[in-house]
Amino acid sequence: MNRALVVLLALLALAGCGEDEPSGKNVALAKALKAGGVVLVMRHAKTETATDEVEVLGDCSRQRNLSDEGREQARAIGRDVKDFGVPVKRVLASPLCRAKETADLAFGHSEPSMTLVSPGVQGTIADDDRRIKKLRRMASAPAGSVTVLVTHTGNIGGAFDLSVEEGEIVVVRDGKVLGTVKPDDWKRLAE
Repeated sequence: MNRALVVLLALLALAGCGEDEPSGKNVALAKALKAGGVVLVMRHAKTETATDEVEVLGDCSRQRNLSDEGREQARAIGRDVKDFGVPVKRVLASPLCRAKETADLAFGHSEPSMTLVSPGVQGTIADDDRRIKKLRRMASAPAGSVTVLVTHTGNIGGAFDLSVEEGEIVVVRDGKVLGTVKPDDWKRLAE
């Protein structure tokens, strides 16, 4: 194979060409989502610009909240998850307004869970570490059902060593990450 062709193929691979093709990993992820027995660990939807203020639980006016785009994103994710056939049974959310609103807009309901609160908001660093460890333990679901945990990037990074964008979902079975689904990936994953 000549050098120019090798370089071209390498550039195409780096550019992500072929990502629209279903991979074995995407097929396995799609099957796991439909079968259940997984936990969807979701970062809240898109928010307003960051603030330097200390966030206060129970006071949405003193928190970073969902933007209008984030509210629509949450609704779209909920529709996509439902249309995909994911058997969601239980939804838990951080008590911070952006996470609770994301969960309620996407799934119609949620239960607040202090385990899912953003690091640095409640308690000490040791408390944050305990919550992250508990989040890892929560990442298993009964066969045939799906639990959704709506939380924050710091928790997801601490528990699963991943950096995710707003609205992105980490699919976990028995503590093991099976993959991630970005907000706009649901339709591609369905193919």
